Amino acid sequence: MAKSPAAIFYDSAGTEKATGSNPVAVGGLDDQQQVRTLATLSDGTVKVVVGGRQRDMVTGKLFNGTNFNMAVNGSATPVNFQFQALTDYNLLLSQLRFVFVPNVLKVDNLSFGAFLALANGVRVAVTENGIEHVLGLLKQSEDIFAFSCGIDPIIEVNLTANDMVVFGINFAEGMKLYAGTADKVEVRIQDNLTNQGAAYLRHFSATLIGVKEI
Repeated sequence: MAKSPAAIFYDSAGTEKATGSNPVAVGGLDDQQQVRTLATLSDGTVKVVVGGRQRDMVTGKLFNGTNFNMAVNGSATPVNFQFQALTDYNLLLSQLRFVFVPNVLKVDNLSFGAFLALANGVRVAVTENGIEHVLGLLKQSEDIFAFSCGIDPIIEVNLTANDMVVFGINFAEGMKLYAGTADKVEVRIQDNLTNQGAAYLRHFSATLIGVKEI
């Protein structure tokens, strides 16, 4: 396989900071048939290069106000957790990862973690260029595993008296949030996920990973 071309990086003043003479390809070709590469600058920051253009990685949790723990009561009024489009750059979506920590993980068609199967479900959607795409509706534990795409679920059983599942999806189709728009990634809680006696969620959160299109 042919090596990726050398990558040269500049700071805001236009001074060359580092040269990657042999960048390491990650993920192969993207949807535009361009090689994704990584290089570490002299200040220790890691940059992503796609087709010779420098891109900064972005990682952030989905929030409702200042809260990112989605173990809330959305049965009467749905509660939305969102990651909004950036104001200055388009954001190419790479991965959406969930951490789900029930006190007991029951895997049957009657349960969501330790809860009974949800009546309305956890709704996952992306608004791209003003158009909403619903990616999934999670109502029972099996839906967690069916939803995962490109990420093998990680399961820890009886982890300090709780179980844990890490799951999510890779955005292989190159979806993006357009800068300065109402585009967003959203998880909507439509049921009561607060403590219910013997059934509870210790923690439930979602993290988005992407790269700025510079």
